[in-house]
Amino acid sequence: LAAILFIRTWERGERPFVMMSSRGYNGDLKLLNKDL
Repeated sequence: LAAILFIRTWERGERPFVMMSSRGYNGDLKLLNKDL
């Protein structure tokens, strides 16, 4: 479910790591965001 929310946020062009930070994924998603 977290992955689905991440993908849907990513498609809208938003910053997914902001939404997911409360779930403890912000470290990994910040790295992904830099790759984008």
